[in-house]
Amino acid sequence: MHTDTRRDAVAPPITLYDIPSRIHNTPWSPSTWKARYALNVKGLSYKTVWVEYPDIADVYTKNGVQPVFHTASKSPRYTLPMIHDSSTSSFVYDSSVIAKYLDKTYPDSPRLFPEDLDVLVNAFREALRPKFAPLLPFIIPAEWKILNPRSQEFFRRAREAEFGKKLEDIAPQSATDRQLPWRKLEKGVGGILRWSDADFQRRYITGDQPIFADIILASYFIWMRNMFGTDSEEWRMIASWHGGRWEELLALMKQYETVM
Repeated sequence: MHTDTRRDAVAPPITLYDIPSRIHNTPWSPSTWKARYALNVKGLSYKTVWVEYPDIADVYTKNGVQPVFHTASKSPRYTLPMIHDSSTSSFVYDSSVIAKYLDKTYPDSPRLFPEDLDVLVNAFREALRPKFAPLLPFIIPAEWKILNPRSQEFFRRAREAEFGKKLEDIAPQSATDRQLPWRKLEKGVGGILRWSDADFQRRYITGDQPIFADIILASYFIWMRNMFGTDSEEWRMIASWHGGRWEELLALMKQYETVM
């Protein structure tokens, strides 16, 4: 991941709203990574505005944006990523909606949803999410640790309400119980290879150019790498799975990690 320090004479039309952490200028959320990768793959100029968790709702309300997501109690659920495109006066949120908006608005840049694969990419996205569910009890406490203090308080309150227990108690405690989710995760992500290219003959899922399906995968794996750390036991284990395929994917996607 690297930072683009160039400053255009004219401000870029697109603003990406992302969540900061204690690691300066390092994105961490898989959701916002999807939007960032999308912008970078398409080669679009943008700037990042960092928004702490308690301030996300203000971004919506101040700009007259109505969330479509809601909590179990029917309260509005304010999420990032969001982009503002001043060239169309549009606010767009949810990473897949953002990607489709970018394809429609900037058709001369690489397509994230190829027309003949649109339905398959959507199905891939929906089928992929539960594959990473076993990871949540381990990675949510890791997320809390890298957040800034204002976001930590908000994050703890929200996640403890969601899980019905303290953050420190979310992860399985016994060695046996801790091993099972990792085995499920390894098996689940291994199944992804059967959907795409089990023989690794293609650089990306459909060839030499990443599409949104590749972006989704890379976002999950860079999330794990950043949360656990490149030298951690957890990441070394993940990186060893399936012939090192996932570390290879991140190496391919490194050119699209720019933070503007």
